[in-house]
Amino acid sequence: MVRHSRADRSEVVLSVDPDGIRLQVSDNGTGEVRPRPGGIGLTTMHERAAEIGGELTIQAGDSRGTTVALWLPRPEMAAT
Repeated sequence: MVRHSRADRSEVVLSVDPDGIRLQVSDNGTGEVRPRPGGIGLTTMHERAAEIGGELTIQAGDSRGTTVALWLPRPEMAAT
């Protein structure tokens, strides 16, 4: 968190609904999201979520921090 965004606060929210699980991580950092030279982190996170039927979104902007949200289907939903 500190290394990439220079944030000093973060919030983690985990919720479960009938269709899946949502994990949301927000911080108060720079709000800058960009690929880093030699980095594969963001790409890999998107790919791994998609492989199991999930979705990853990243919202950032204008020094207001960043929110990364991951939604994963419940195992019985992903199998159908």
